[in-house]
Amino acid sequence: MIEWVSLGGIGVRYEYTNAGEMVELMPLPCTAELMRLRGGLFRKQSHGMWEWLAPREGFHGLMDGDELILSMRLCRPDFFPYTVCDGYAPRKVYRIDVEGSGELDVMSSLRPVDEKAKQCTNEFCRIVWSPRKQWYEEKKIPLDQDAAEYPAGNGKQASRMDRESCDVTMRFRACSYIWEYFFIFRHQDDGCGPRLLLEDTSQRVLFGSPEVQKESIFGQNAWRIASLESVKAFEQDEYPLILSEVIQSVPPQKRIFDRHLPNPQAGRYSSDSVGGVRQICYM
Repeated sequence: MIEWVSLGGIGVRYEYTNAGEMVELMPLPCTAELMRLRGGLFRKQSHGMWEWLAPREGFHGLMDGDELILSMRLCRPDFFPYTVCDGYAPRKVYRIDVEGSGELDVMSSLRPVDEKAKQCTNEFCRIVWSPRKQWYEEKKIPLDQDAAEYPAGNGKQASRMDRESCDVTMRFRACSYIWEYFFIFRHQDDGCGPRLLLEDTSQRVLFGSPEVQKESIFGQNAWRIASLESVKAFEQDEYPLILSEVIQSVPPQKRIFDRHLPNPQAGRYSSDSVGGVRQICYM
């Protein structure tokens, strides 16, 4: 039975979600063929984690000049609304060169290459690993060392990835938006619009006063409330918002409209404001 050890692992993390994969990693055909000839494998280990594998016995390493190239491919159409991609040109081919271990900011590490076409339409970039012989020797775990560290015998079956974090972690940063809410009253004679109050009970997001939108496509009785500062986009609702009407200021009295107002979702509604994300609510 072949016993496999991990030569190196790569993880992908997103600042804005833990719910699902935004990208996937796949070897280019030339890399898949190279690993077949060398006797290695590339596999997905778990959510957001992949690794290079080699048999403990009979693997002689990679030769000078060998490159392991992965294609990072987008899995979801809402990747760009959530992700900081300043200066990224979708028609260009980009690569990230990986040496050693540590964390990489994806957008800061990209560089364009002279390639005529991408491997597929959803390819975001390519990750190029150029391991040296020294790198391989550092990764390889001798059998007697494994047995000494794990006397119960489980060490022989446990890969390096089971015991350590990813060698390389690639991070995507979240976009920031001005949140704008449009409250549209079904009855044109409803006069509570000027008294609307939008609050974040966690006090992390502050909102301005309601502004009437007489020229909007939503009619004459539409009101806009926007955040005073940009807010990072999250796929899941992160901020508990309450919408109410201020009946009187002193002593303060409010009538609650909604205790669980949804957070705006990037890419759901188009916004006329530069750097804005919109949520539409009918009253």
